Amino acid sequence: MLKELLKEFNEECNKVEEENNFVLDQLRMIEEIKLQLRESIKSSPDWTKEVIEPIASLISKKLDAQSFTINRVGDMRESVKVSFIGEKSNLDSKRVYELVLVPEKLEDNIIHYKTGKTVERYDVNTIGAIGGLNDEIMPLPSTDNMDDILYIVKSM
Repeated sequence: MLKELLKEFNEECNKVEEENNFVLDQLRMIEEIKLQLRESIKSSPDWTKEVIEPIASLISKKLDAQSFTINRVGDMRESVKVSFIGEKSNLDSKRVYELVLVPEKLEDNIIHYKTGKTVERYDVNTIGAIGGLNDEIMPLPSTDNMDDILYIVKSM
């Protein structure tokens, strides 16, 4: 009887081990598929590279600037500051023009800029105020209206 009990026990252990190995193989396969899927996920385009750099380049040429830089502001709106450094011909070579652009309504093909004014939407020391949401923003004119954009840049 002991022999039969041990035999049944060992058979049951082997059966469970086989079933567990099957499940573990399935889990390994799922993990491999998950890894492949993660690797196939494309990252979203960077709005600074795809949108801001070409616009900044146009503005820079119109300003006759020596160069421009683009830096993230770090506010809640994910704004970027475009600095146009010096002018080759027109004005003081040490002059820096700055324009802060906001990715507001990109889906509607509109970019906003910070006017430099504030509006009182959020109380002082609230997350909204600290995060720059009290900064007034306005739609940036189309690049078809470069004179309007240059006026904005030079008045900042």
